[in-house]
Order: sequence, then C-alpha cells, then structure tokens
Amino acid sequence: RGTSVTLSSTSVETDDRGFAEILVTSTEVGLKTVSASLADKPTEVISRLLNASADVNSATITSLEIPEGQVMVAQDVAVKAHVNDQFGNPVAHQPVTFSAEPSSQMIISQNTVSTNTQGVAEVTMTPERNGSYMVKASLPNGASLEKQLEAIDEKLTLTASSPLIGVYAPTGATLTATLTSANGTPVEGQVINFSVTPEGATLSGGKVRTNSSGQAPVVLTSNKVGTYTVTASFHNGVTIQTQTTVKVTGNSSTAHVASFIADPSTIAATNTDLSTLKATVEDGSGNLIEGLTVYFALKSGSATLTSLTAVTDQNGIATTSVKGAMTGSVTVSAVTTAGGMQTVDITLVAGPADTSQSVLKSNRSSLKGDYTDSAELRLVLHDISGNPIKVSEGMEFVQSGTNVPYIKISAIDYSLNINGDYKATVTGGGEGIATLIPVLNGVHQAGLSTTIQFTRAEDKIMSGTVSVNGTDLPTTTFPSQG
Repeated sequence: RGTSVTLSSTSVETDDRGFAEILVTSTEVGLKTVSASLADKPTEVISRLLNASADVNSATITSLEIPEGQVMVAQDVAVKAHVNDQFGNPVAHQPVTFSAEPSSQMIISQNTVSTNTQGVAEVTMTPERNGSYMVKASLPNGASLEKQLEAIDEKLTLTASSPLIGVYAPTGATLTATLTSANGTPVEGQVINFSVTPEGATLSGGKVRTNSSGQAPVVLTSNKVGTYTVTASFHNGVTIQTQTTVKVTGNSSTAHVASFIADPSTIAATNTDLSTLKATVEDGSGNLIEGLTVYFALKSGSATLTSLTAVTDQNGIATTSVKGAMTGSVTVSAVTTAGGMQTVDITLVAGPADTSQSVLKSNRSSLKGDYTDSAELRLVLHDISGNPIKVSEGMEFVQSGTNVPYIKISAIDYSLNINGDYKATVTGGGEGIATLIPVLNGVHQAGLSTTIQFTRAEDKIMSGTVSVNGTDLPTTTFPSQG
C-alpha cells in the first residue's frame, strides 16, 4: 500500500522451496507497506515496511536560485541549488560543487556542499568587482546548471516629485535620479540617460549629468492622459537601470462636477439607512480627474453627511453618503476648487413602525355581543426616530389567534393620518376574547395587539308568533340571537 507503488504481480505461486517472489517499485520516496496472504486464508496477513529513497543515478539540478536583478559588490549573495531525481523527488546528501567565472573575483563560502533533506545545497558568494559572473552548480554524475549574476558597485534610484499630475500642467513632475557608490557616497559628474514610454509625455532632457549630490533631475510633462514609465540608466562596465511611473490625469484648472447621483434616492429616516452620493469630476476636455478634492455641503433639509470632503479615485469619482432621522427632502451639493457645482435631492421617508414609538389601544376592554355595544380602536404608528407613518390605504385590523365569530370592524378612519393616527369601531355578536392586531398591506405592524372580551347579550322578550309547518308558535321564549 502507498502512493505511486507498482507490484510486478499481485498473485504468485510458491516455488519448490516455498518462496513466492515479486518486484516492488515506486516513483515516490517514503515508507511503503507490502502485505502478503495465502489465497485460502486471506485474513492471515503478513506486512513489511519498505523505505523508497530517491534515485541518485538520475539526479539533476532542477533550479539554481540567485537574487533577481543586480547585486552590489562586496554584498553576500545566497546561492541555492535544488537537486531532484527523474521523478521529482528531492535527493538528500548529494554533494554539489559551486563555482563562478571569473573565479578570481568571486569569494565562495564553500566549494562543495551536500544537499539537505529537501534536496537543497546552499552557499554564499561575494563578488569583489562589478560585472557579470557565470555561476555554476555541478553533481558527481556530471549534471550541472548555470545562471548569470550581475554585480554593480554603484546604485541608481529614481523618484518622482508627484506620482500624479494633470494633463497640460506646466510644472509637470520632476523626476530625480540619484547615483551613489556602494557605501552610499554621492557620485558626481556621471551622465544619466532618461527615456519615457509610451508616447504622449515629454522629458526636459534625455541625458543629464549628476551634480555634487549625485542627482540628475528631469521634468515630465504630458498632453495626453495615461500612465507613463520613466527609465533612468547609467553604464559603467555594467548597465544600471531603474524605473518609476507617473500617472497623468485630467487638468484640475478646468475641473467641474460632471454628474452627481444618489443611490438610492429615497431612504428611511432611521439615522442608519444610507444613500451613497457619487460625484464624477472631469476637466474641460472631458478627461476624468483623479486625486482631486471634492467638497460636499447640505444645501437644504435636515440630514448628516458622513464626509464633507472626498478625493476622486481613478475613475474620477468622489464618494460620500447621507443619513437622517427626520422625514422630508434634502439637497446636497458637490463642488471643486475650480467650481462646477452640482446638486442632488434625497427623500427621507418614515422607516418601519417601531414598538417603542407606537401604540394600539381600545377604549373598552369588554363588550356585549349584541352588535350595539362598541369600542374604539386607536392606532398610532411612528418609526424609531418618532416620525409618523402616514398612509391613506392598506391599513386594517384583523383577529389573531383563536377566532371569535360575529365580530365586525368598521372602515379605517384616515383623517389624522398626518400624525400616524388611525381609528376604527368594533362591535360583535358572539362570545370570547378577541385579539386584534394592526396590519398594513399584509404586514403586522410593530408587533402591536389589543384584546376585547365579548360577553353573551341579555335575553330579550319577543312578541308575535312563528309559523312552523302550518302551526303558529309564540315567540315569547325564543332567544334574541342564535
């Protein structure tokens, strides 16, 4: 048993000595379990563990790990050789020999190192001069791998005064290349070459000599929105190169709010429900402007802006949000330092009815079930902020739980709906305790309920007769209902 294990046969007859023999192979290192049993006694099993090791004869150096890019002279560099067999298993305890050309200018911590359990052998190399070196790792079976290492004795950096500028901005962005020696001393009088891609941007110079601070500055300007890569390079036996990017966005001097929207435009006045406001800023040519501050203000109504300023993103959009606790309409403005104001309206409506702010009452707790005795139901609905819930239809009172027969509820009185106040009259002709709840468009409001007990009406003396099958019967003892 085990992964990547192959048996030459799964069923073998014993020879005249009582031996049964098979060949076990594996393409993966590790412990493998081999089990044997007699055909007529399958439950009597004998097992042995086999340890599969890597195939040393097929060992190769699969990768040579050195730092990407350039390294400084006199800096220790870690070099790692990864050794695997033909099946990809790491080969442990395999001697690896390291070398570098030219060898006279490279210090190697140890020429030969054995691989660890992960199949990795590691040494430290220290270049003593600038230039290119060919680093090599070799195995006793002749397998080897080479990789180039480039050492430099000067360092070049490139910085921009601003990573974001406006199109046609006269000052542009100043890019400064700084050249220093290995110990950090500024290098004066060396020519730095500059270039920019793609087309659409211009540099004030293509070749600039470093000053006493080791710095060579150029200015980038552009007449086209986009992202530009500036490259600075210096050659001293080895080419040293560095890059940075400058993004060109719309011109802030002609900035204006091109659109201002609210999503959603209607929110609940709960002081938690939010409407997201997005202002899109463009320049006079219709270019989106990134990195510009937009100022928001409440022009009318009662509400709160979560932020009074916001900076436009890469899509030219500045975002804030509005919330409030009072119903009504509010107007919010958005403007840039260059002008171009836009406004948007948001409507705040009452939120869902809140139990702590709402009430349902009956002026009578019990009624006679004679269709004459009546009670007035009064419902006051407010949201959590105390705003009245105003509707002119869809409100009703219904029974909940055990149904009491013969209950009649009048039409809703909406005359005071501006205050969230609703009324109805209840009568009945049955007996029992009725639980009444307010429902708006099928939704129970604020969990409110009230109960009214209906009692049996008194018997009434009736006069006259009732004809039954041709016989007149007196009605004096007939009940008044039922």
